[in-house]
Amino acid sequence: MNLNELQVGVLDLIKSRHVVGINDSTGYFLSVKGSKELLVVRKVALWWRTLQIESFCTLSSALLKYENCFNDAVTSFYNSSSFSPYRDEVGIQFLDYLQVYNSDAFVRTVSSFELALIQCKKGKAVSLSQTWEYEPYTIISGLLQNAISKEHFVKGSYLVEVCSGNAELFTVTPFGSHQ
Repeated sequence: MNLNELQVGVLDLIKSRHVVGINDSTGYFLSVKGSKELLVVRKVALWWRTLQIESFCTLSSALLKYENCFNDAVTSFYNSSSFSPYRDEVGIQFLDYLQVYNSDAFVRTVSSFELALIQCKKGKAVSLSQTWEYEPYTIISGLLQNAISKEHFVKGSYLVEVCSGNAELFTVTPFGSHQ
């Protein structure tokens, strides 16, 4: 086994993936697979990613926590993705991941909104228009305070636009009937 195969095998073990060389004659991967040290490395690596994502993806993290699926989303992202070691880049990759792999439409809405805001702040050209089924300012306020509750979900129809040319970053236009 060469160095590259060893490194890829260890990474696969850390990320709980199938290791191609698990039946090798040395038994190395089999001994590592069952070790307590591997469990510690997994926990530390996941903890570190969780901290990076939580601090960078404030809105999406708070919403996922409210829905009791933050840890599952981070674990799924961590185990299935190749990602950057840099906080900003891994945060953007996580927001992209949520838009593709999360089954909750509102989580996808908030993650795309958050990603558009981040890109605007980085000076990138952004133009996003999306419909929110809840009053955005109430939701955003609750998420930013990390105190979102059922009362923040005020039903309605709102057009939310994020545009890099907008000094306020985004605008909200209500439309339709409100309950």
